[in-house]
Amino acid sequence: MAGGKAVRFSTPAKPPTKPSKGKASATDSSKTDVSSHESGLPLARYTSIVGTQSLLLTFTALFLPRSTSSLLGSDFLPPPSSSLDRPQHPFLEPLTASPVLTLGDTPSQAGNQEDVKSSSLAAGKSKAIIDSSKATALSIPIFHLFIVLFGAPLTSHIPKTLLLSTLLSLLTVYPSTYALGLPSLTSTSSAAQAERLQFVRLFSELFTRTHVERALVFPVIGTVVGCWLGAFVLPLDWDRPWQAWPLVPAYGSIFGYVVGSLVSVTFSSVKSLADLDKAN
Repeated sequence: MAGGKAVRFSTPAKPPTKPSKGKASATDSSKTDVSSHESGLPLARYTSIVGTQSLLLTFTALFLPRSTSSLLGSDFLPPPSSSLDRPQHPFLEPLTASPVLTLGDTPSQAGNQEDVKSSSLAAGKSKAIIDSSKATALSIPIFHLFIVLFGAPLTSHIPKTLLLSTLLSLLTVYPSTYALGLPSLTSTSSAAQAERLQFVRLFSELFTRTHVERALVFPVIGTVVGCWLGAFVLPLDWDRPWQAWPLVPAYGSIFGYVVGSLVSVTFSSVKSLADLDKAN
C-alpha cells in the first residue's frame, strides 16, 4: 500500500494459443474416422435399398400368387377343403388354395430381391454369385432335415417342405455367403481360419461389430424366429385354410426377414448418430 492507495498488480494476459497442426489434423482425422465408422456399407444408400426390398418382398408374398391364379383362371385352383361353414376372405383364397403355387412364386422373387440387396454389400464380386448359389443349393437339404426334426411331415408334403427350405436358404444363406464370401472348410491358412471364425462369431454367437455384419445377421435372426413363431398356429384346431402346411411358417419367415432388416437399419443409424455426437 502506497499513499493510502492499494496497488493492484495485473497479470499479463497470455496470448491465445493456436492448436498445432498436428493436433488439428488429429482432431479432424478422428471426426473423419467416426463419420466413416464401420465403413464398407453406405448407410444412406442401404437404407433406401432395404425400404425398396421390404416393399417388394411384401408385395410379392401377398399379390404375386393372386396374379398367378388370375392368369391360370379360377377353375385351375383346387376347391377349398376346410372351413366350408366359415368362408375365408376373398383376398386369401388365391394364397391358400394351392400352397405349392404360392411358395413356388415366393422363393423365386425372394432370390431376385436378395441379388439387389447383397450386391450393395459386395459390389464387384462376380465369383461370389457362383459360390453363394452353391452354398444355397447345399443348404436346402440341411434346412429340410431341420424342419423335419422340428415336426414337419417326414413322408408326406415333401414338395411343400422343400419349397420352404428353399425360401429359408435364399433369405439366410445366399446374402451371407455373397457378401462375406464362402469360407473354406479344408484350408489351414490363417485367412481361411479367420473367415470360419467370422461365420462362427456372426451366426453362432450372434455377435456383430459393423453395419455390414448387422445387415446380414439381423435379417437371419428375423427369418428363423418368424418361421418358428409361424409354426405355433399349425396345431390349433381352427380348421382354417391358411393353416395349411407350410403357409404360416413361410409368411412368418418373410415378414421376420423384413422386420430384421428394418431393425438393422434403425440400429445402425442410431449408432452412427450417437458416434457422431460423441465425436463432436
